[in-house]
Amino acid sequence: MTTTIETGALNTALRTVKLSGMLETIEGRLAQARAGELGHIDFLQVLCEDEITRRASMAVHRRLRAPRFDEQGTLEGVAQATLGAWTAGLRKVPGHLTT
Repeated sequence: MTTTIETGALNTALRTVKLSGMLETIEGRLAQARAGELGHIDFLQVLCEDEITRRASMAVHRRLRAPRFDEQGTLEGVAQATLGAWTAGLRKVPGHLTT
């Protein structure tokens, strides 16, 4: 007997507790449980592991997109830019203050 999950109520409940990502894998995990591959605790554990993996993956993607750097920088490039700004600032100092 194959049944599908009533996703309306489950979707609302999982969103409320911020676990909506579980909906992506629950059908496959239920099939494993029905086939006898997963017990109750194992079923819950793999669903939680799926959610943890999904969140870690999303965090990596967010961190990679967040900086939006135009170009790759190096420490040498930062040092050169800092030195350039510092020497430009020295040129603006009145002559009687530099001696």
